[in-house]
Amino acid sequence: MAFLTRKCTNQINFKNLCSMVNFMVRKMSTNTSAKYLAVFDYDHTIVDANTDLVARGLIDQNLIPDRVKNLYKSSGWIDYMQEIFKLLYANNVSKVQIEQAIRDIPETPGMIKCFQELQKNQFELVIISDSNSVFIDTWNKGRISEYLTEIYTNPAHFDDEGRLLIKPYHHQTYCSLSSENLCKGQIMEDFIADRKKNGVTFNSVFYVGDGRNDICPMLRLSADDFACPRVGYSCEREIEQVARKVEKNIDFEIYRWNNGNDLLEFMLQSINEASQRQEQ
Repeated sequence: MAFLTRKCTNQINFKNLCSMVNFMVRKMSTNTSAKYLAVFDYDHTIVDANTDLVARGLIDQNLIPDRVKNLYKSSGWIDYMQEIFKLLYANNVSKVQIEQAIRDIPETPGMIKCFQELQKNQFELVIISDSNSVFIDTWNKGRISEYLTEIYTNPAHFDDEGRLLIKPYHHQTYCSLSSENLCKGQIMEDFIADRKKNGVTFNSVFYVGDGRNDICPMLRLSADDFACPRVGYSCEREIEQVARKVEKNIDFEIYRWNNGNDLLEFMLQSINEASQRQEQ
């Protein structure tokens, strides 16, 4: 099994690269449809923390009883987090406090700039995350909301008394690489199929993530696509091992990234190279 891997060398002047790619994309475009798709995980990808754990950290961990701690293994992450949210409410942690804690999470360095530049270069930008809609919408507002095509995550809301309630995105049993509440690979494929029905096809798909649940969508990529696991996280360490285990023949390129700056440079360089090949 051959894996194509690459790391960005940062040898190209970034401003010149942006100008060059903008020119190439304008030259290639015959309509307003995006030609590229970038799908992003959220925790430790767009934001440089785990949103659920940030919320959990608003109470003393000694207040979490064993019955709740054991829920993750017995019932899954969504049931576990719902109990955590109940504990937050019971310990007088307000909606305002939760939202502020989420807003205070730093971006993964360079990620907001990454979204801004990709949106200028005919990318559709999609988030698929096992976080929840409240956390994602809270953090995104005023940062990256305007650049996004779709967000797929577990629905959540605050009730009238200030309790945070969460539901699973869906229930699935067909994908052993994913949790029951969220198969990112199926969601990504459904999105691509839906866009195709509406006349939009993508020259390349970039999937960006860090965790084990990002391996499923990465293994569904094709020859013109790019899997982008973050350096130092489980996805990077395990993707090749999982691919061998499920006997997946990989022909897409794997790019290991550290921050939004090197990720953006790689993505722009990749579409520029593709544009040049099409002209030959």
